[in-house]
Amino acid sequence: MNPIENLWMIVKRRNAQRKPTSKVTLIEALIDVWARDPEIKEMCPKLIDGMPKRIEQLIQAKGASTKY
Repeated sequence: MNPIENLWMIVKRRNAQRKPTSKVTLIEALIDVWARDPEIKEMCPKLIDGMPKRIEQLIQAKGASTKY
């Protein structure tokens, strides 16, 4: 149900491609991806707009599993 997981998947994938070698380069890479990645910028509004549907499905499932 947590939409942030979708965004973290992108961040993890992008950072794996960069292969940061220190804490500083990891932090720089995280900030860069989070602030500039076009896929994040595209997905974030979609995830926010989709929350009412996610919540409705959770209510209908009475807290049980949903497709999300």
